[in-house]
Amino acid sequence: MARRLPLVTALAGGAFALSVATSPIYAQRQTAAQPPQNRNQSQNKNQTESKAQKIDELKTVVANDDKVIQLLQSEEPPAKNKNQRNTLIDSMTKSRNATMRYTNDLQGIDPETGVQKENQSERKAAKNAQPAQDRYTALVQARQIVEQNYTILSQEPRGNNHHDNALKFLQQARTPLQQEVDAYAAAHPEVNVAQAQQAAQAQQAAQPQQAAAPMPAQPGAAADASALTSPQRIQELNDVIPHLEHSIDMTNAMPDDAQKHKQQTLDALVLARDTVRHMLAQAQHQSAGDFGKQVQQDHARDSQKQSINNQTGYAAMQRIQQYLHNDRVVLARQVEDPERLRDKAVNALDQANAALQQVINDYNRAHPNEKH
Repeated sequence: MARRLPLVTALAGGAFALSVATSPIYAQRQTAAQPPQNRNQSQNKNQTESKAQKIDELKTVVANDDKVIQLLQSEEPPAKNKNQRNTLIDSMTKSRNATMRYTNDLQGIDPETGVQKENQSERKAAKNAQPAQDRYTALVQARQIVEQNYTILSQEPRGNNHHDNALKFLQQARTPLQQEVDAYAAAHPEVNVAQAQQAAQAQQAAQPQQAAAPMPAQPGAAADASALTSPQRIQELNDVIPHLEHSIDMTNAMPDDAQKHKQQTLDALVLARDTVRHMLAQAQHQSAGDFGKQVQQDHARDSQKQSINNQTGYAAMQRIQQYLHNDRVVLARQVEDPERLRDKAVNALDQANAALQQVINDYNRAHPNEKH
C-alpha cells in the first residue's frame, strides 16, 4: 500500500503551490530581543502592518473577481452554454460582493460600503462588453485567476460570515469553470494550448506573488515509454492513492441522502482511485492479473468502511475538496498515456467534486446557523 502523506505535503506540491513563507500576509518577522515596552510597540506595529497587507491582498481579490466577471462577459459561449456562463457570473459576483463586505468588516466600516456601486458598474460594463478575440484564452485566464483567489481566501481564518460566503460562492464557480475549459479543449483539438497558456499568463504577469494554476489535462501526442515509467511519475501517482482512499473513507461515513449525492461522490472517487491504480500498473509494467487483484483488494478495503483519521461533517467535506483540488493538479500535469487514463482520472475527480458540492449545498441548507 502506498505511504500516506499529510495534507500539508499535498498542498505544498505542484505548480499551484503558494509559498506561505514569502506571502506578505503570513511572513514571520524575526527581531532581536527588545525591552518589554519596545517589544509591545513593535508587536502592535507588526499587527497593524499585517492587517494593512491583508486588506490590500483582499482588495486585489476583489479586483481579480472583477476581471473574471469581465472575461466571462466577453467570451461568447454556444447557446447551450449561456445559462452556465450566466450562473458562473452570478457566483463570481456574489463572491466578489462577499469579499468586499469582509474587507470592509476588517476595516471597521459598514460592510455594504461600495457594494451597490460595484454592482451598478458591473451592469454597465456588461452592456458594453466586447467579444473576446480568443474564447479559450479568456477561459484559461479566468480559471487561473479564480484559483489564485481561492488560494488567498482559503488561507484566511474561518468564522467571519462574509469570508465564508466569499469562499463558498467562489467554490461554486471553480468546478463548472474548469469543466468548461476542459470541454472546450476536448471539442477543439486544433486549439493552440501553449499559446493560450502564454497569453493568459502574460496578462497575469502584473501579479507576480500570486501562484498561477497549472494547465488542465490536454489532448496531444502520447508520451514515450520513458516518461510514462519515470520514477517521478510513479511517486506522484503513489502519493495520490492515500488521498483518494481517505476521501473514500470519509464519504463512506457520511449519511445517505435521498438525492444520492453521497453515492455519486463515492462512485466517482472509487473510479478515480481505480484509474490511478491502472496508471500505476501501466507505469510499473504490472500484469493484468496483478492489477485486477489490487483492485479487488482496494474494493474489499472500501467495503470495510475504514474510520482511521476520519473527519466528520463539514470538516470532512472541506478536507475532501482539498484532496480533490490538489490531486487534480498532480494528475493534470502527467504526460498523456495511450489509453487516456490520465484524462479519465481527471474527469472522475471533476465528477466527484461536482457531486460533493451538492452534498455541501444540502448540508448548508440543513444547518443554516452552523459556523464553518
